[in-house]
Amino acid sequence: MMLERDEELAQLEAVLDRARAGAGASVVISGPLGVGRSALLLAAGEQARRRGYRVRWAAASPLERDFVLGVVSQLFHSGSGERATGESTVDSVVRALSAEAPLALLVDDLQWGDEASLRTLGRLACQVDRLPVVLVVTVRDGDPGTEAASVRDVLDSASVVLRPRALSAAATGELVKSTFGEPGDDEFVLLCHEITAGSPIALNGLLVELAGDGISPLVTATDGLRALRPESLRARLVSYVRGLSAPARTVVQAVATLGHDADEETAGPLAGLDPVLWSDTVRQLTRLGLLVTDPELRFTHVFAADAVAHVVSAHEREVLHLRAAELRHDRGFPAERVAAHLLAVTSALDEWAISSLQEAAMLALGRGERETATCYLRRAVFAVPEDGVRRARLLVDLALVVRGTDPVVATRHIAQALPLLGSARERGAALMRLAPSLLDTARQPVAGLIRGVAAELGDTAELTGVDRDLALRLEARTRYLGSRDPNTLASSARRLAALGSELGVTSGAERELLIVLLHSSMLSVRISAPDAARLARSILDREPASPAHVHTTIPLLVEVLVAVESLDEASSWLDTASGLVSPLDRGAELALIDAARALVRANEGATAEAVALAVTAAQASVPDWAVPESPFVRSMASVAIECQDRDLVRLVLARCETRAAEGGRVSAALGMLRAALLDGQNDAEALSHVLEFGRMLDRFGWRNPVLMPWRVWAVRLNRGLGDLSEARRLADEQRRLAAAWGAPRAHGRALRLLGEVTEGARGVALLQDAVDVLESFGRPQELARALWSLANRLRDAGLPGHEGASAQARRLALTGHREFESQPARAVSTPGIPELTGGERQVAELVAEGRTNSEIAEVLEISRRAVEKRLTGCYRKLGVAGRSGLLEVLGSAAHRLAD
Repeated sequence: MMLERDEELAQLEAVLDRARAGAGASVVISGPLGVGRSALLLAAGEQARRRGYRVRWAAASPLERDFVLGVVSQLFHSGSGERATGESTVDSVVRALSAEAPLALLVDDLQWGDEASLRTLGRLACQVDRLPVVLVVTVRDGDPGTEAASVRDVLDSASVVLRPRALSAAATGELVKSTFGEPGDDEFVLLCHEITAGSPIALNGLLVELAGDGISPLVTATDGLRALRPESLRARLVSYVRGLSAPARTVVQAVATLGHDADEETAGPLAGLDPVLWSDTVRQLTRLGLLVTDPELRFTHVFAADAVAHVVSAHEREVLHLRAAELRHDRGFPAERVAAHLLAVTSALDEWAISSLQEAAMLALGRGERETATCYLRRAVFAVPEDGVRRARLLVDLALVVRGTDPVVATRHIAQALPLLGSARERGAALMRLAPSLLDTARQPVAGLIRGVAAELGDTAELTGVDRDLALRLEARTRYLGSRDPNTLASSARRLAALGSELGVTSGAERELLIVLLHSSMLSVRISAPDAARLARSILDREPASPAHVHTTIPLLVEVLVAVESLDEASSWLDTASGLVSPLDRGAELALIDAARALVRANEGATAEAVALAVTAAQASVPDWAVPESPFVRSMASVAIECQDRDLVRLVLARCETRAAEGGRVSAALGMLRAALLDGQNDAEALSHVLEFGRMLDRFGWRNPVLMPWRVWAVRLNRGLGDLSEARRLADEQRRLAAAWGAPRAHGRALRLLGEVTEGARGVALLQDAVDVLESFGRPQELARALWSLANRLRDAGLPGHEGASAQARRLALTGHREFESQPARAVSTPGIPELTGGERQVAELVAEGRTNSEIAEVLEISRRAVEKRLTGCYRKLGVAGRSGLLEVLGSAAHRLAD
């Protein structure tokens, strides 16, 4: 199938037509490797036969160059016995044959012909213009044989020179259709054209291989296309590369070694050629079709590079890469362009090479390319002695790189490095590379290592500068590792109280220790929420928002802010940090931030947003799943349970169970997640999981009623199972803890729970107290629950005030997150109620107050038609038939909030 060769075929037809009248000609078809010269020569033969020509064919070969008159013998030897036995007889044979019929002589790869044949063809080329003879030869551009004098004699006598070009994308599409019997998808066709650069030999080799494997030319087949290397095409190209001259082989090997960023400044010395020979050889290889130089030096297509790689031995390849690295280092190239070659070297490396690998790793890490940085540093680690300080420092750098993807390995690297480091200061700095939340993953006794280094540094009170900062950070990590020990929690609370105003918040080390002490005191409720809020805000004000905070103690501070109900501050800080995550590294760091944001949103009542953030975080690869009691796992479990989203519960539970199956410590949250799935289906078993979770927290000494409100859940389950006595006991425990903690929402919720399970006037008083506390809190949903419980109790007791409480609860049931209040046009969502627009919500609130359509139109200053339209939207979204149905839904929504 001839594609995009119409011009060449037309010229051949014209030559053949003129030659029939006795005005013969010689034609040269030239071009680079694989452009289709032989195919065009075959087409010329077919054209000649159709015009009544006698066609003779010969193909030269490098293996037959010593065969005298080998090419001529092929042309003039036939089954009838005619044969040219010498150069002198060729003229008479040609005249005799052409007298009977026009004669077409076709010679492929003339540059490889024997010398005697070339002289004969050169003489014949000068005579054909007076005979009905057409001589058509092909030559390969760039081949050294093309420049031989006897070949030039033939070429210079040609009256027509044809230079077929590479195929266009359109022609590639036609070839795809012809090969597969169906049109190819545009993406498939364009990728095939890009990979092969339109080379006919490469295109045919690629497409035939794909078709033979039963692959269809669809976009779905493009994924592995770049890596495909057809064996038949490789064999042809390898054979040709092996036949290159010595200078040409060194050039292509140099270009293959340097890869996609080959430059002449390095490639020339790497090939070992002087500038003149280098330039001449590159020009030759460019004409040959193996290289291109515009805009940069590279192979024409990947198959040429693959062929070169197959003729270079492993030892030669390693020597070339080491030499390339050395050349680029000496010429001041960027470290990464040096290090890329060192990765291919397995032999010993000098100091300059190790330093280049280390520098390249830090550059890659700065761009978020952690895998690349890891490769560089691992190569450097293997290049240094196992018992030296150099290896220790490289291990510390490697730990920094992998801590975000494999904390177990990172911790192991630090543990291996510590004994090799020369000073306590350096050992302390190494330990700082590990995020506090990931220290639990170490198989080595990291706490002992930290205490040992801290003891080497000495008493914090007597230290200054860097040593004091290290000591404070080491103390923070030691106390964090003991956060599941009640004695350590108590000690941390005493330490915080004893500090008073002694420890400032100006340095990062001071803030890191304060956060751990504050978090421990919060968990054990040995500080009040107001005091904790003041200290937490003071710390946060001095802590710049940064994605890197996930590797510090800041996630613990976020939990404190949630516990003290300072949600605005936490939300703003996290949103800023999220916006600063590099687009090149939106992996674990962003997921950790999203989990914290989800926790804040859930506590704000923005359920849909919280779930969306948590789902995104759960789908990322986050090393903190390996740490059951990490802030990340706690946040994910809390959001799933707080938002009552079963799909999210299943997703988080699956990740926790996977970790447990892999041999990790079972998360305390695992039981709560299982309880969430059993809730409403098997309340007794759900309660069993909740109580076990509570017992585990009691063993830890974790008593905070906001972050671990398991008693709230247990109260509801006991109440549903009919055990009001146990429900009252647990509710009273929750109330006492919440009162001691002092956060309004937690206190108000605890009062409501106790009031709901307490009979008589005391129950009413507790519910009224809950309303009073929550009215100052500013979160409408919790207040709506308390109001609805109070309204029900008042109505059941026949006491006044239940109408007002019910009406207020219905209005609050439609009020979402505070952001929606300031943007009335934005849709809002309440648990159990589909999203209503701001206008629909306004109308629904007024309907709940008993207003008519006319009254609503007057209040809102809109037409009755607009009121009716908004009501229709409410009916449609809520699935009700009319006004009575809307009132019923509003009441049930408030009732659900009360539950």
